[in-house]
Amino acid sequence: MKSTRFKNFLFFAAAFFILSGGPAVSRAEEGMESRIVPYDSEEVTLNLAVGEEAMAAGDLEGALLAYSRAFMLDQKSYPAVYNLGYICQMRNKTDEAVRYFRLAAKLAPERGEPLLSLGSVLMLQKKNSEAAECFAGALKIDPSSADAKFDLAAAYVADRKFTHAYEILSSLVSNGGKTSKADADAQLKFASVCIELEKFREAEALLSKTEPVSDEGIIEKHYLKGVIFRKTGRTNDALKAFADARAAADKTGSPSLRALLDEKIGAPAPKQDNTKGRIAE
Repeated sequence: MKSTRFKNFLFFAAAFFILSGGPAVSRAEEGMESRIVPYDSEEVTLNLAVGEEAMAAGDLEGALLAYSRAFMLDQKSYPAVYNLGYICQMRNKTDEAVRYFRLAAKLAPERGEPLLSLGSVLMLQKKNSEAAECFAGALKIDPSSADAKFDLAAAYVADRKFTHAYEILSSLVSNGGKTSKADADAQLKFASVCIELEKFREAEALLSKTEPVSDEGIIEKHYLKGVIFRKTGRTNDALKAFADARAAADKTGSPSLRALLDEKIGAPAPKQDNTKGRIAE
């Protein structure tokens, strides 16, 4: 076991490493060889454990320091590298997150998680094609991965490759009944793709059996129904669906969510004249 003096030195060295912006990531990516020979595997394990505890407690600063110490000792430590990427993503440091996740993918080519995380960050950077390659890579590792399928479809949608997204999502959605959040999200995404491809009957049938379990999902279901009705000339049905979506958004107490919904719908819905069955002037 190392002395207190050594541990203090390691603490300040890790702090310097963090403040310096993590140049060791680039070195590790290039040569894949650690520039620092691990002093003691117990030290690496200890710091990984401390990082895990800090993460569980929501202490990102403590986790960052612990995982950075582990990474200094062993730049081939997959848990240290992956979790540093996750922390950078949580702190909106997307460039650093990309570097860590790329390294994590090289360290563990048999795992899909770093590719999924890398793709998610690339999506935030609007690099949808690169993200799709990552998700496709994760799907190749695990062809049954629902996360990889959903994320790949989302990347295709972002690039307006709706036919590709349709093919992926058609193999993912469940056959109806009670749904989990993941199932409902996939069904809602599939319905939106069907709308883009003007498969309105299929989209409407899908929404009729979709049971969202989140506030956002409930709002999205009403909104998509409104879009279908508006595109198929059922004006009054569209007005009701959009009103239901607005009511669900207001129920959350989130002004930003309501504002986002209003922006998606367009101009505020005009009043409905029920006696004539048309939009009032």
